[in-house]
Amino acid sequence: SNSTSMGCTAICPLPSPDDDESVHGIKPRAIIMWRATNLKNGDALGNDPYVVVRVGEAGTKWEEKPRSAGRRGAVAGENKNPLWNFGFTAETAGLSKPEVHVRVYDMDLFNDDDLLGEGRVL
Repeated sequence: SNSTSMGCTAICPLPSPDDDESVHGIKPRAIIMWRATNLKNGDALGNDPYVVVRVGEAGTKWEEKPRSAGRRGAVAGENKNPLWNFGFTAETAGLSKPEVHVRVYDMDLFNDDDLLGEGRVL
């Protein structure tokens, strides 16, 4: 059977005792979203996929993760195997167990965008 695969890396380096950021409780997490493969068709016109990444407490719903703690990638053109290859740093202070939540959408001009798939990385 066919299955969708998404490539996402979340890196959270361990702070050293000499690191000023760790003293102030700042826990940056570098997030790199690079691709998805074998996406299903969003509609009859093909796929125009883009990715949205949010960071929040593990196990919370998408809507509970703040939009400000994430990013949206560019539309990858008509493609079932898009390559976004973008990264950003998210603040994880105050989160006991940070989670990266990824959703892939098909952009539609005249209707709501279609959700093609989602995944989570702890």
